[in-house]
Amino acid sequence: MPINHLPTRARPSIPLWFSAFAALALALPALAQHQPLLTDVESIAAPGLPGPVAVFREGAFAVVTPEPAQAVVAATEWGKGRVVVFGHGGMLTATSGDSTTLLANAAHWAAGGRDEIRVWGASAALQRGVDRYGYELLAADGDWREALPALDLLVLDTHQLKTEADRELVREFVAGGGGWMTAGLAWGWLQLNPGKTIHEHPGNLVLTEMGLAFADGTVAEDEGDRYIVDAEPSRWAHAGQSLDALAEDELEPDEQAAAGASVAAVLRTLGAGANPLSAQLDALLSGDAASYDELFRNMHAKGLTWKQHALARLAIERFMIESFDAPPMEVVKHPSADGFPGIIELAEGEMIDRWPHLVRVDTTIPGWRCTGMYAPAGSVVAVSVDAGLADAGLVVQIGAHMDPESRGELNRLPRVVRRFDITSESTLIANSVGGLIYLDVPKGFELDSVDLAFSSAVTAPLFTLGVTTPEQWDEQRLAPGPWAELETRDFALTVPSALVRQLDDPAALMEFWAEVVRTQGSLEPRKATGLPDRQARFVPDVSVSWGYMYAPAHRPLTVPLHTAKNMVDIDVLRAQEGGNVWGFFHELGHWHQNAMWTFGGTGEVTVNIFTLYALDKVCGLPPAEARGFTHEKMLSDMRAHVEAGSPFDEWKRKAFLALTMYVQLQQAFGWELYEDVFAEYRSLAQADRPKTDDEKRDQWLVRTSRTAGVNLGPFFEAWGVPTSEEARASVDDLAVWMPEGWD
Repeated sequence: MPINHLPTRARPSIPLWFSAFAALALALPALAQHQPLLTDVESIAAPGLPGPVAVFREGAFAVVTPEPAQAVVAATEWGKGRVVVFGHGGMLTATSGDSTTLLANAAHWAAGGRDEIRVWGASAALQRGVDRYGYELLAADGDWREALPALDLLVLDTHQLKTEADRELVREFVAGGGGWMTAGLAWGWLQLNPGKTIHEHPGNLVLTEMGLAFADGTVAEDEGDRYIVDAEPSRWAHAGQSLDALAEDELEPDEQAAAGASVAAVLRTLGAGANPLSAQLDALLSGDAASYDELFRNMHAKGLTWKQHALARLAIERFMIESFDAPPMEVVKHPSADGFPGIIELAEGEMIDRWPHLVRVDTTIPGWRCTGMYAPAGSVVAVSVDAGLADAGLVVQIGAHMDPESRGELNRLPRVVRRFDITSESTLIANSVGGLIYLDVPKGFELDSVDLAFSSAVTAPLFTLGVTTPEQWDEQRLAPGPWAELETRDFALTVPSALVRQLDDPAALMEFWAEVVRTQGSLEPRKATGLPDRQARFVPDVSVSWGYMYAPAHRPLTVPLHTAKNMVDIDVLRAQEGGNVWGFFHELGHWHQNAMWTFGGTGEVTVNIFTLYALDKVCGLPPAEARGFTHEKMLSDMRAHVEAGSPFDEWKRKAFLALTMYVQLQQAFGWELYEDVFAEYRSLAQADRPKTDDEKRDQWLVRTSRTAGVNLGPFFEAWGVPTSEEARASVDDLAVWMPEGWD
């Protein structure tokens, strides 16, 4: 029926059966609210990467909770109307599992159980679900704004609510008794809107009043791109109920963890100002503030977990929201600062110098440039520059530790870095935990150096290869800042100062690292990978959020704090002792991997071409010595793989098994094989560069065969690496090669 034929009308009375159900629902616990939506629903689609829907006000409730503290579908009663919210727009059109049934249930519930529902925006999936029920959808056409007065149900993604006028129309519609089915995705919106906060998400500008909000992050599917739906959603997905339960202090560890995580998600999503949980949380935390401070002072060593320290973790969440980003004059020191990053080591009776300390910074390299100054925790530092540098794109940064929150226990604040744009001659900066001070130089900056004056900061050990003299280092290494930096033009080590106080020859150390970086770059320059032109920097952290060590593309290379001693020990580095040194070369290697010759399953394989290359060229340790890649061992592993049927999935799953294939080629044809093949890839026109995994494997076979002057087709087949018949035929004119001793 065309929308212009739909009259504006009063809401019809709710059918008797629904009135009876509503009366019964009022007498039941709040968890019963979900029941009408989950009738005949056992699993639903998980399209894309859905995000969590935070639930927090009275009247709001979780519907589908794949994780104890996370809802991916939630609903609320607000005013006279009802709202159902999905954590991904694709869920409004999904058909797999019982998705269509859930959509139909949601529409029926949101529209008040009517037999005829006048709807705008109904998908084919919703119509398919409705067909099994005894009610009918009357679709409206045209602009939803014009259709709204006559509707019972609006199906509209929150990302379409671009103006406050649109959002107000939806508020009035729901408050007056209308039903709204909607969806949104916080993490995707944040990526597309850099500089904005989760509070500004168009859906949250409406839904937070109703007790729901889109939270950042993702909710992993259970199996086969689906969520298994529990008949009873987790009670912990409701942050308000979780906070009530935490106040009772009678929860089991797993319950405490879920409840705490649920409240934390709401704190992060809503912030402090408009958060309905703030007053209750403040009252709950105020009684044990002293005990929390003691936990914070030792958290770098002992860590805080949600299972054991939920309230202390929530106190940190509140601090991050209310205080960490406060204006510099309002910043206060956090108790964890003395443990991490650490205490400024002033001599007895020595005071922090309030007078300006002049520093000249080399700005010929873009990115972070260490100033050799350290900001005390909770103190205001003044940074002065020439008037002409205001608004030149320069940024002052306090802190180097950019790794996000740890996976399990929390050993430091979730974020310890603060950044301040230089927009005037004098800029005030402060950080609740303090840290090394950097000047972040924009790409294309025209000056070769910048003079800065720091007031109320302290010096920190800083060594620059080719600049800092031995005499200067003897004084520099005793500087009181608890963190130090050792750098070359292309590489930097950020380490605890205690590790360099007794370092007599930093030049030899940094010449070694410069050689490592230069050697790996000679095999494949970093610019070929598309990474920014800046220093590679290792930053040891008290916890690592991904793997043992990892190399994010746009943050420092992160390693565990206990490995830092190996980074500054030239003897350990050259001998590759200590168990962790392989990882340093490995992580640096990630910055040189090229996607053209790294196909699926080899992300942790081709990186070690650079690890082994540096070990051989810099440390004099060929693959056989560096990692036990003897000819006999590799031949034995290859035979075992062939006897097992050469399963490609197994080859991809075992990184060192796959690496064996690459090392066999290196031993037979020398490092020149990789030097020449990589150079050939770099010279390819854009149209000739492989894009799919099939193309990458084919080109790798053909290009390595042609460079080596042999037919490697049978060698690839023996290892189970799939290539096309066309690619294999293209090297048939070459003599077949297999490793020596193969029969």
